[in-house]
Order: sequence, then structure tokens, then C-alpha cells
Amino acid sequence: MRSEPYVRYTPLISALIAACVLTGCWEIKDLGDLAGGPSFSEAYAINDVGEVVGYGTTSTLNEAFIWDGTTGMRSLGALSLQGSLLSCTAYGINTAGLVVGACLSPTTGGYVATRWIGRGSPATLPVVAVSLSSEARAVNEIGEVAGTIRTRGAIASDAILRWDVRIPGALTGGCSPLPADLGGAGIGSAINAKGFIAGNALVFRGQPGSHQPYICNPVAGIVDPIKDLAIPAGTGLPPDQGEARGINDLNQIVGVYGGKGFLWTAASPTGVTGRAEVIPLEPYDINNKGQIVGIANGRAVLYDSVAKTPPIDLGALPAVQAAGWKSLSIARAINDKGQIVGTGVNAQNEVHGFVLSDI
Repeated sequence: MRSEPYVRYTPLISALIAACVLTGCWEIKDLGDLAGGPSFSEAYAINDVGEVVGYGTTSTLNEAFIWDGTTGMRSLGALSLQGSLLSCTAYGINTAGLVVGACLSPTTGGYVATRWIGRGSPATLPVVAVSLSSEARAVNEIGEVAGTIRTRGAIASDAILRWDVRIPGALTGGCSPLPADLGGAGIGSAINAKGFIAGNALVFRGQPGSHQPYICNPVAGIVDPIKDLAIPAGTGLPPDQGEARGINDLNQIVGVYGGKGFLWTAASPTGVTGRAEVIPLEPYDINNKGQIVGIANGRAVLYDSVAKTPPIDLGALPAVQAAGWKSLSIARAINDKGQIVGTGVNAQNEVHGFVLSDI
């Protein structure tokens, strides 16, 4: 009979096994930085094949990057306009490798909505002639992009836009102008597989610059505000102060409202009416399993909206501690495999992007 090898379970190994039972077994990877500048990077989005985008700093510019587990981090290339290279940030990526973001113009001081097709080759997205600034904030799997554009007029006005990169030069409108009771202007923050957009409407109800979260079905032209959360007394916040930050394919939206995090769930898969509830974190993203990432008490956390268990402090995970990370300050995105990206301080005291995978 073959004898089994003897394994000695030290207190550390026993503690790690126990932690895995409680919180799952995780692996953290430091995304690193771009060559030439200070060691700095921030991660903003991850697709379902584990590619991460964000920005890093070189000797002269902030450059949008893409990272994967095989080749590591590389620059997506700087956008050149009127003979100048622009500082850029990538905010979204789909599984086909379409990356979207914005680049800062040194001449106007405004942003330029940008896309990188095939994980490279930057180009601007089309905008109207009177635009002052534009940003592409999110992209879905079929190539629809949500963002915003600021236009000239008696006063500058922000409009929600939807681009379709499958059609050259297509600027397909989006949710603007918003209904008059939502101020007529706003920002598009996130888009799901059905093309529904979540964002923030600029409203003036006795308070300057209030923001009202909303959901929009741009195909049907229907917009509904998310307004059934009470503003806590004594905050000094205007009655509609909040923003929507993430949306999944079930039309669940996360964001902040009156200083509190919320999860809004649609009454039907195609509807724009629903119900909101307070959640114990400041959320940034939600996947199709109802897992939400964000911040609580200044630390990156993961919250299960189905089980409704207390948020998990990601910086306290054994794998993160063993890798020497000083802190994980923000979790910005989560894909349907449960991989999380954000920013923290590593063992060398460098501010770097990270990816956490539940193994």
C-alpha cells in the first residue's frame, strides 16, 4: 500500500485554510506601472477575460494602459491632436478589446472622448461641432458606448450620449435632452448589455448643482429618476444629491444618494421603474451575480447583495496581507467571474492598481 506524504500544518497554514473557508481563497496581482515616470497606476475597469484598463504615469504624460496576466501592463498609445500628445485615461473595456476613455486637451482644457480599437490605435469619438468637452465612460459587449458631452450655449450644458462603434461616425443620441423635471441635462456613467444607461441628471430645485441619479432606455426614449431614498437629516445636502455609478444586465444600479450607498432594482427586466435600498458601502460597480464593490470606512470592500452579509474588507484578506500590501483604498470594478480591480498601496509604498481573483 502506498503511503500518503506527510503534511505539517503550521499555525500560519492552518490560519490561511480557516480564512479560505470564511472568505474564499484569493490571489492578488500588482498591475505595476508604465516605464519612465514615477511608479503610479490606477485601475478602472476589467472585462470577463481578465483584461484591465486604467492609467499610469510616464515621464511626460498620464497614459491609458491595458493589462493582462500574460504580458502585464502596456500603454495604449497617446492620442495626438494638433501636434500635441494628450494625457489619457481608459475607463472601460469589453471582451472584444474595445477600450474607451478620455484624453485631456492642452489647448482647450477640456476632455476628448476617445476609443482604442483592438487594444490600441487611439482615435476620437464623433461629437457635435459646439462641444466644449466630451468623455466616454463605459462600453458594453456589442460596442455601444455611454458618456457625456458639454456643449456651448447661454450656459454650458452636459448631455448624455450613446455612441455605436459598429457604425463609423455614429452618434446615436442617448438620453438627452432629459425631461424638464430632471433639468434637461446630465452625465452618462454606465451602460449594460441591453443598452440601458445609468447616470446623473443636473437639477435645480432650490439648490445649485444638485445631481439626481436616473436610468434611461435610450431606444424607447424613457427616463426615470431614482428618487425614493430619503436624505438623512442634518447632512446639509440638497434633496436630490446623488449619482449612479454602475449598472448590470438585470437593470440593477448602484450609486450614492444623500451620502449613503444605494442599490436600485428594476421592477421588470426592461423597465425603468423600480425600488432602491440603502447598502452598507459607497458602491462603484455591480456584476450580474449581485456582487458589489466600493469603499467602506476608507477601505476597498466587496458586498454580496443577495446574501446581505457584512462587506468583506479586501485589504484584510490573507493573500493581500501575505503579499505585503499596506492598504487597498478603492475597488472600482468587478466582472462576472468575481475578479475585482482597484487601487492600493503596495509593499514598496507605491500607489498601484491591483486585480483580485477568487481562486
